[in-house]
Amino acid sequence: MMGDYEIDVDNQIVVGYRADDKWSGKLIIRASYEGFSGVSEAWIDLEKVVTFANSLTRYPIESDLPIRIASGFGSPEVLDQELVALEVGPVGIKGQLGVKVHLASPLWPDDRTESLKEVRFEFLTTYQRLSTFSQDLSNVLRGTLSEAALGSEKLR
Repeated sequence: MMGDYEIDVDNQIVVGYRADDKWSGKLIIRASYEGFSGVSEAWIDLEKVVTFANSLTRYPIESDLPIRIASGFGSPEVLDQELVALEVGPVGIKGQLGVKVHLASPLWPDDRTESLKEVRFEFLTTYQRLSTFSQDLSNVLRGTLSEAALGSEKLR
């Protein structure tokens, strides 16, 4: 159990954060959904993660203003190589939310581009689960919880 609902371990996004100092740390994302899964991590400014966690309580989330967090190699404004990314936006008219997930391995200068390992998928969830995830992620950043998990939910 995480928060106040049970997580389906086969269909979830799990986010952790390990502080390096009071300004930055490593964002670790593990995700699995309908048979696809991956894990990756990237250094990120703490303030970006705080802003992302707080933004997840926004209702409604507009389709032209999705909530996004991403990190990897390059400048924060323009990533040369995206290693972790989550983007939340509405799907359909029932209040369903889609979380686009991108997780990738780093590609170093001597690596072959064919050796890149990555996963991309859209994860379906709801505003209620997203709200609980937002609270749990804030607790991760405060150090009172080790990971925040977001469970999937498909509205019928």
